[in-house]
Amino acid sequence: MGSSLHILVVDDRPDSVLFLTEFLLSRHHRVETCNHAIEALEAIVRRHRTSEAYDLLISDVSMPGMDGLALLREIRRRQMLVPIALYTAYGSMHPNLASQAKGLGCLGVLEKPIELRHIDRLLDEVMSRRQGTGRQGTARQGTARQTTRQVEKEQPFFGTSRVARTDSTTTKSHRRETNQPADFNQPESGGYAL
Repeated sequence: MGSSLHILVVDDRPDSVLFLTEFLLSRHHRVETCNHAIEALEAIVRRHRTSEAYDLLISDVSMPGMDGLALLREIRRRQMLVPIALYTAYGSMHPNLASQAKGLGCLGVLEKPIELRHIDRLLDEVMSRRQGTGRQGTARQGTARQTTRQVEKEQPFFGTSRVARTDSTTTKSHRRETNQPADFNQPESGGYAL
């Protein structure tokens, strides 16, 4: 992508936060994380007051206290228009979740485990909206396809956010906990994020 997005990831599960954060960092985006919705709401309100609002919020639905849908409702009640995507492992248990979220202007509700190509599409959509080309911008779509092909050939870059690795032992431990390879572009990863 031509420029990076400033993304807030909200989930109470550290392994999910770590995996999604590393994927977003590999795409060269700025990432912040929150462990629960109240903390996320405070961060969003604080950033909304400045000129550095988040470009995207990605949140789990199922969290203790305020859940992801309640967070979405509160953000919209406060008339903050940050783009939001939700994800859940329990979509089949909540058949109205997608329609409720869409009614609140949510970009989409992704099923866990998330296919990383869906995150790439989400990022492309947010970037297109930010650049004002929308989904029909053919020049933008061509660039996105070319960028995706280029990124598929590269090894991912794992930078730092509020999540950091200290050595290769941590990488092995993370791989065991999530049952996911650290290299997102290898075929054995199955392309799943969470």
